[in-house]
Amino acid sequence: MSLNEILCILMFATVMATMMFGFPVAFTLSGVGIAFALLGSALDVFEWRTMGGVMGRLYGTMSNEMLVSIPLFIFMGIMLEKSKTAERLLETFSRLFGTLSGGLAFTVVAVGTLLSAATGMVAATVAMLALISVPAMRRAGYQQSFMAGTICASGTLSQLIPPSTVLILIGDMLRGVTPADRPEGPVTVTDLFAGAVIPSLLIVGLFLSYVLAKAVFQPQTCPALPEAGRERVRMKELMRDALAPLALIVVVLGSILAGIATPTESAAVGAAGATLLAGVYGVLSWRTVKESCMATGHLVAMVFTIMIGAAIFSLVFKGMGGEQLAHDLLSSVPGSAYGALIVVLCIAFVLGFFLDSFEIIFVVIPIFGPPLVSMGVDPLLFGVLLAVTLQTSYLTPPFGFAVFYLQGVFRDISAATAYRGVLPYIALQLAAIVAIMLFPALAVWLPSVLY
Repeated sequence: MSLNEILCILMFATVMATMMFGFPVAFTLSGVGIAFALLGSALDVFEWRTMGGVMGRLYGTMSNEMLVSIPLFIFMGIMLEKSKTAERLLETFSRLFGTLSGGLAFTVVAVGTLLSAATGMVAATVAMLALISVPAMRRAGYQQSFMAGTICASGTLSQLIPPSTVLILIGDMLRGVTPADRPEGPVTVTDLFAGAVIPSLLIVGLFLSYVLAKAVFQPQTCPALPEAGRERVRMKELMRDALAPLALIVVVLGSILAGIATPTESAAVGAAGATLLAGVYGVLSWRTVKESCMATGHLVAMVFTIMIGAAIFSLVFKGMGGEQLAHDLLSSVPGSAYGALIVVLCIAFVLGFFLDSFEIIFVVIPIFGPPLVSMGVDPLLFGVLLAVTLQTSYLTPPFGFAVFYLQGVFRDISAATAYRGVLPYIALQLAAIVAIMLFPALAVWLPSVLY
């Protein structure tokens, strides 16, 4: 093994180790990149002038209009949270379906799906679902682990259901690794949104099937609300609480899939629509707008700082021959392109035990994306599969962030109880990954029809 290959392996291992010890990801990526650039230059295996390409990459990030959709979608989700739209929706659906065995769990999955399409934020979705549904589920006598697992899994749907910030980042990064001779042209964020629709519906269907099976075969784990806790839902309330968020979702997502608007334009409409809803519900104020903007700024700063660090890291890694090393390693995997794809997804799955989705995206795609695509893997299929895999990173121990979000709201729910509850949902998501790999049309058919 040559010296530059050894340095590439050490570089990757150093990044993984430092991030797992809790160092800030953005500064870890950039710091390790610069340190190994200096080391490689001193050992004469890296051309220091290659670092001049960093500014070009940063300028390309700053001038990318597609990335403007990220703060707009984040603002939309935060404003919907502050307008109490999600609370109204969940309360109404709970009263509507709570009279049935498993009805509250069905409500959590259904509302989690709608909130995911509207907010795209796991933390906010899990917290909202927990605050409103846990008291009702406890009154009904739900099994603790099933209750916790359903809430956590439903909240993570925002990682996959468009418009998701994870999909935007994956789509933007895949655009740089798509070969110029791809018949369908470069992969776009719109392609990825369309490609994720059917897998999203598949996973939601699997979740609902699991809830139905529990209601039929183990009704004692998910009983209906007691008579004393039931309230009738009037049609006026249903129309008021459900129609507004549904209309916003249809306008935002429908305009993207129909090709009427770009994700950035649609995100602007969504942000304006969420602000309008806050005004309709009587909670719009200067303080609400200010808090939403500040929270958006914090999240966006984190994402874009990681992007800068990832640009430095990937430039140095490729400059020392890391891309060729990754290609050689994946080429040696039995099963050719599909075998290599499985290995990369397994790496992302294991990294999900310790790292956040954004961190995994900025490490995995620059390193393994180009070799996979050169081996014949469809970048659109790879993007969808990676998104589904990353969804599990919020559920898998020891750092299942969705479980932490749930415990932040209800500290009396132990981590062991929550992890027992999420295991079936992790298995269902892995089954969805297998189904997509066996039938790639689940991910690539809808984009080919729409565009």
